[in-house]
Amino acid sequence: MTAGVYRPAQARELGIVAPYSSAKGSTVWRATRLERVLYYREGVNGSVIVGTDLQGANRWLRVGGKTDASTGKDMGTQVLLGLVPMACADSGARALVIGLGSGITLAGVLAAGAGPTDVVEIEPGVVEASRFFFPVGQSPLDDSRVHLVRGDARTHLEHSGNRYGVIVSEPSNPWIAGVNNLFTVDFYRRVRAHLEPDGVFCQWMQLYELTPETFAIMARSLLEVFPEGEIFSVWRSVDALLVAMPKGRHVALERLQSPSALRLLNGSEIGAPERLAGFYAGPFAALAAAVRAADINRDDLPIVEYRAPHDLVRVGRASQTADPNVSALVPRAEKPPDGPLFSAWPTESWYESRVRLLVDEGATALALANARRAGDGGEAALARRLETEVEAGDRRNRGLAAVDEARSMLAMGRETEGQRALERAAEIDPSNRRTWLMLADRRLQTGNLDGAEDAVAHGTGDEDSVIAGEAAAMAGLVAGARAKPAEAIQHFRQAERLSPKVAINYLLEARSHLAMNDRAAAEDALRRGLALLPGDASLTQALTSMGVAR
Repeated sequence: MTAGVYRPAQARELGIVAPYSSAKGSTVWRATRLERVLYYREGVNGSVIVGTDLQGANRWLRVGGKTDASTGKDMGTQVLLGLVPMACADSGARALVIGLGSGITLAGVLAAGAGPTDVVEIEPGVVEASRFFFPVGQSPLDDSRVHLVRGDARTHLEHSGNRYGVIVSEPSNPWIAGVNNLFTVDFYRRVRAHLEPDGVFCQWMQLYELTPETFAIMARSLLEVFPEGEIFSVWRSVDALLVAMPKGRHVALERLQSPSALRLLNGSEIGAPERLAGFYAGPFAALAAAVRAADINRDDLPIVEYRAPHDLVRVGRASQTADPNVSALVPRAEKPPDGPLFSAWPTESWYESRVRLLVDEGATALALANARRAGDGGEAALARRLETEVEAGDRRNRGLAAVDEARSMLAMGRETEGQRALERAAEIDPSNRRTWLMLADRRLQTGNLDGAEDAVAHGTGDEDSVIAGEAAAMAGLVAGARAKPAEAIQHFRQAERLSPKVAINYLLEARSHLAMNDRAAAEDALRRGLALLPGDASLTQALTSMGVAR
């Protein structure tokens, strides 16, 4: 259950991951052997688990098998859910966050200048789990501005008597039992009643595992109560942020430049706060036109509660991401909006930030449309430069997609297809030196030394010392395969200078010395590596296998 295999999209994902595991058994068993459990609790409303991959690179929170937060692809949504509405509200405004999750959104609200802040969480296990997403002593729950309310958000709104300058609602998906109550028109009326007249309300709304009809019902229900506002979309994660606010509000860029806000932006790989322009989708009015004919989700007629579970299966079986007809309902602005929303952005900066982020997010068509619109606005030179960037970015993205395909094929043992995908990736984007080095490795393994040498030549010359070090190491492997150990040693030494803390380079140099029967030089290479990487298991084992005392 905690693996989420009841979701067709998640079951398919586990099927993709399982071949990377050396464990034996079912697909689910093999896939979950690539995870470590950091926290588990059988909660009031479902199981709560915090897990991580074996390398500790990504951490996630699952409630009832549904991933509700992570330090990976979900970070952008979590961070923007806190920063965007708070940056549009008054500095120091009283805030309410509905749903704690990992606590990243709460941290964003605080980082963008919130005053006293209530956070409501119904599941005690989630409160405990959230602390696994922050260093000790740095959880937003420890901030003196924060008051944790353990209970139901609707009950809190009804009985607390508080009014707020900003409210952020980030419930889980509406197909989960009880969550629909946070997507009804009655709930939105209750929010409106406890929001200051000039306050800001932000609703997270997923675009995946929903049909267009269900999304239209959800959107129409919110717009019935909040007709004015702006939409932001995290394009790659197919999430929408509906930010209801009166006309005249603007994004306070200076508050997104605070040290705490910058830490969140950098941690989510969004980077510079100016890139926020890239997530802008359009005004509520543009969405209202598309959902005007939809029904309204009510407490006494909870349409979404019964539609959403069907959508989970129907859409999940058909797509790994989202129904494109749902994404098509979200506006796609091609120029800065009228009014003061982005008044802190010079025109050139708005287009540059937006186009570059859209390219990174894979929204190539929208990026190109924005670049061309800059030309329509009298920025012809800017438009030409951005169009060139979009074309290069598109090549890069298509090349990376081919590399991902190659990795999947190779993991499944389909080596011929994997190498073809790598060849295609190098052809699509010949400027990606790491792709060429991967291809060199595959050609070397198949005995194509001339082809491997040619690929290394294409992969050499990167300014990144890590990639340059990989190229030097690969050149050494090719030289070794040609029975030229002295030449190989020179390449491995260069790799060590470029990447001094990569153990394999010292191992490869030692192996080359041994091929020349020079045990003393091999030992010296291994000891040089251990001096920089004390206790490294591979280097220590190599010394032991030579019969050398540590």
